[in-house]
Amino acid sequence: FTIAHVLIYALMPYSCDDYWYMTPLRDYCMGIDTSFPAEELWKCWTAHYQYDNIRLANVVFTFTLLIPKIIPSIISGLLVGVILWLSSKLSGLSWRNPLLLMLLTFMLTFMLPWYEEMFTQCYALNYIWSTALALWLAHLFLFKENPPHYIISALIGLVMGAWHEGIAGPLLVGFVAYLLINRRAVNRQRVAMTIGLVAGLI
Repeated sequence: FTIAHVLIYALMPYSCDDYWYMTPLRDYCMGIDTSFPAEELWKCWTAHYQYDNIRLANVVFTFTLLIPKIIPSIISGLLVGVILWLSSKLSGLSWRNPLLLMLLTFMLTFMLPWYEEMFTQCYALNYIWSTALALWLAHLFLFKENPPHYIISALIGLVMGAWHEGIAGPLLVGFVAYLLINRRAVNRQRVAMTIGLVAGLI
């Protein structure tokens, strides 16, 4: 399933938002201008900040348009596997249960939003990368007795919060609720993750 996604992302032509973000970068992407398009990147971010969204996912996405498509395709495809693996761990689903694992795979394939654009590069950066990051952060928060150092925890939370507000928001609500219900679980690392999420969202 993971290998299939790597291949699909690699073979899927640019479309939809990929081209929308590429518009200021078209000369570089078409090989007309080979100098680094710093001014064009800034124009792209400014336009999307004013009219769309400047979430970190979209900032990083513009950089992936400047490199060979195979690189973000491999990352996106592998992260699909990471999502399946972390989803099973967080839900307590055993890899030895093929029926439930197939159901989880089915849900990841057919029950996502933006189904008509799920293999565009922009979608992958916004939803596949952020879902993998959110599940990893949730795993560190819930299952690690000693999560990473509080500064590292805060930085991970900051990146997640800034990456995609639609996923970071519910994650923040869950973290706060967990800490309120489980007072013994409160420590510097978990509080730092939560503060990092808030800062990233802001």
